[in-house]
Amino acid sequence: MTISVSRQTFDQLARATAGPCVSILVPLDRHHPDEYLAHTTLKELTHRAREQLAGQSGEVIDRFLAAPVAALDGPLNANGRSATGFYSSPELSVELPLHCEVAPLSIVDNRFQISPLLATLAEDASAFVLTVGAEHVRLYRIENSMLAECQVPGFEHSVDDALWFDRVERHAGAHSGQAAREGRKATITHGSGAQHEDRKERLERFYHYVDHTVLDFLGTRRSQPLLLVGTAPEVARFQHVTRHPHAVPLAGGSPARLSHSELEARAVQAVHDQASVVGDVLQRFAALNGTGRASGDIVTIADAAAAGRIDTLVVGDPSPVWGTSIDGHVSLTPTDGSHVGQVDLVNLAVSDAWRTGASVRTTSSDHLPAGSPLAATFRY
Repeated sequence: MTISVSRQTFDQLARATAGPCVSILVPLDRHHPDEYLAHTTLKELTHRAREQLAGQSGEVIDRFLAAPVAALDGPLNANGRSATGFYSSPELSVELPLHCEVAPLSIVDNRFQISPLLATLAEDASAFVLTVGAEHVRLYRIENSMLAECQVPGFEHSVDDALWFDRVERHAGAHSGQAAREGRKATITHGSGAQHEDRKERLERFYHYVDHTVLDFLGTRRSQPLLLVGTAPEVARFQHVTRHPHAVPLAGGSPARLSHSELEARAVQAVHDQASVVGDVLQRFAALNGTGRASGDIVTIADAAAAGRIDTLVVGDPSPVWGTSIDGHVSLTPTDGSHVGQVDLVNLAVSDAWRTGASVRTTSSDHLPAGSPLAATFRY
């Protein structure tokens, strides 16, 4: 499958909050191109969007629909694409060539219709790697099978550098010596040295500092895995501290003993192994289902997504399931086909889960509980 939607673009669409948000998806036949059918479909979908925008001024409507209207003047079946997506809001306008099968869609809502894009979302090796320990703490990004260090402003790479101002001095007689680094004083301590418990406390404070700094740097990219490299005790200690929703150990031992190429090779392999993660997630779902920590019920999942409770969401069928969302309460409702005043609960769950840092993945609907388009495990 050809990748067509980057995670960055998907993230922008998922986080758009300023409505109205116009989503138009036009299916194309790349094997037997039919320009007349493609233009007729786009014209009809654009007309539907115009009807849904009836409350806006003519100038605003023309601006929102400028891209699909302009596309009607050219070929739509170019470049072997399977579909074209048009997304427009007051803050964003994106035209996406898609390489996945989609149904014709024209929806104006307070968020974009992103669930159909999951099938073509870029899943190339993309993750962050954090080496942990008292020293050699570094944050890397791995993408396109390459490892590159992230330049995090002001990030200190060792416990001594980060906590130089906060050293515990238990022994009388400690005094300042010559400057160890510019603006800092070395400490000379007479006696048996720092106690073991002091070192543990300092390392835990350092890990809290690292976790805060890394999460602040990652921002919206927290949905990507954070692979932890270090000795088993240090990785376990950092896992106890971190608030990252997808921090997982990566075998490797002390980062000081790994060359850049060795670290890169292990990280790339780990990210590519994510392809098998869905099977693990479904096994975990089966184990937790019925305990309150997992569900295949779309209303329960949509409510949990809005509350930020979802750890992992698996989508088997991105087709719309219509319902209502009133004061944060989601319910299924019968539909007459107009969908006026209704929301797509599948899209609602996907966008809320993504925005709150959940891992969102796709699988065949045959792998999910009968009749459910979604399955989810919860953080609590």
